[in-house]
Amino acid sequence: MILSVGEILVDSYQKGGEEKKFAGGAPFNVAANAKFCGAMTGFVGKVGRDPDGDFLDAFAQKINFDFLKIARDDYRKTTKAVVAVDESGERSFRFLRNDTADYNLELSDMPLDMLDEDDIVHVGSLMLSESAGSEFAKKLVEESKARRLLISFDVNLREDIFRDKDAAIEAYRPMLCAADILKFSSDEILWFAKTDKMSEAIQKFMKKNRLLVITLGDKGSMFVKDGKSALVAPAKVEKVVDTTGAGDAFFGALLYKLDCRNWRAESDAFFFDALHFANALGAFCITKEGAINRF
Repeated sequence: MILSVGEILVDSYQKGGEEKKFAGGAPFNVAANAKFCGAMTGFVGKVGRDPDGDFLDAFAQKINFDFLKIARDDYRKTTKAVVAVDESGERSFRFLRNDTADYNLELSDMPLDMLDEDDIVHVGSLMLSESAGSEFAKKLVEESKARRLLISFDVNLREDIFRDKDAAIEAYRPMLCAADILKFSSDEILWFAKTDKMSEAIQKFMKKNRLLVITLGDKGSMFVKDGKSALVAPAKVEKVVDTTGAGDAFFGALLYKLDCRNWRAESDAFFFDALHFANALGAFCITKEGAINRF
């Protein structure tokens, strides 16, 4: 099973003076895509007791997760991301996130008892920008490791929610050490490694029994495991509409491939096939508007 934990929020597109809302939040997107692929999947997040929270709760219910906990916060609002998409389909975000609900999670809401050894706990990254979220992530990882669960983490860096680069690096350090399955974009891994050489960056984050995955935009993706690496070509896309959620679709598909397998013992051919599949789902995502396109 894959249990994804973290932010669920509204992606707000402003067009012609009107708002168009989509469900979003990286760990929620990952969970939805893993479920769409056929994985046994759960999601835990928190929203406010407000119209945006109602919208997200109703949307999440339609996905038919194997476990779903959308906690409601009586005092904090639902988090919102204002999304801007340029002519090439590339997106940017502005977060409306001042003491909002998404990172104020409780360990008691986590269904860890229903997970088996080597099941995957996927942890969202936005919570790391706040002390409450960072402390929650630390406790979740400790409890998951004690139960011999696997930690999955997508860096998914949003620089604007941190004071500066050093603050972001310090906040991310525990998760970058703890993750068994770790995903960066090519820009992110260079940024965190403080180098412009990919080989040096890979060396910094490569370790025994870890699967390191790097997305390379229109060049595809690559995996690194036990000192071996391989590039996997991208899927072809005729027209890019909106890149929002492409990395989440990719990672949800990859976790689907890894779930319920002894992937640490798999051959390079297995990982090549898994990333080929993930590239295809990521490519499909960018042909439509919004991060989740099933509904």
